[in-house]
Amino acid sequence: MKSRENRWKEFWHGHIENGLLDDDRVKTKKALWQLSGRMPEMDFDRIPTSATVFAPSAGTLGLVEPERMGVTIYLSPLLEKMPQSRVGSVVAHEFAHAILGHDKGESFPSDKAPRDSRDLPSEKSADVLIQKWGYVPANSFIKTRKQRKGT
Repeated sequence: MKSRENRWKEFWHGHIENGLLDDDRVKTKKALWQLSGRMPEMDFDRIPTSATVFAPSAGTLGLVEPERMGVTIYLSPLLEKMPQSRVGSVVAHEFAHAILGHDKGESFPSDKAPRDSRDLPSEKSADVLIQKWGYVPANSFIKTRKQRKGT
């Protein structure tokens, strides 16, 4: 079993350092650090080695990056405006997609396609996985907000 510090270093060097995590992404960095410690070793080892984080600053108006092979995990600057618990769930949810191989997309016959993207099997399975890690499903925040508004 790796120490907390060694897991963070492995996570940082393997998935963050080679991508982009701007300095003003404080909540996002905290969520990444927490995820590296909460994720079970078995799942931690299933993160694709080519997965990198792309978390630019809200002030980044444009960017040219070298072409990457692999999985890019985009984390929006809007996360910095959300409560830390939701940031953690979203970050975990996106890593769950990478672990589950959801970068290939989904297709459905037109009569079988879900009406809402939250109903896609890939969204549901990513939320099931993060619940095992102790997170509230990322999509439940949206449902809760809509229920409060009465929609």
